Amino acid sequence: MFTSGSVQEIVPITTLIDSNNLIVRIGQGKIGPLTHQLLNAYRKKAGQIHEDNNL
Repeated sequence: MFTSGSVQEIVPITTLIDSNNLIVRIGQGKIGPLTHQLLNAYRKKAGQIHEDNNL
């Protein structure tokens, strides 16, 4: 599970707080391999866009 945005890129969600204010761990409580792949691809593409626009 993750969220994304232009400022925060891709942010993995490893824990949540439920309606009883209990902490719930998502999966193993760590960033998974798919999130790592997505984050790397996002950063690579963002870098290409940045370079293409000469910013």
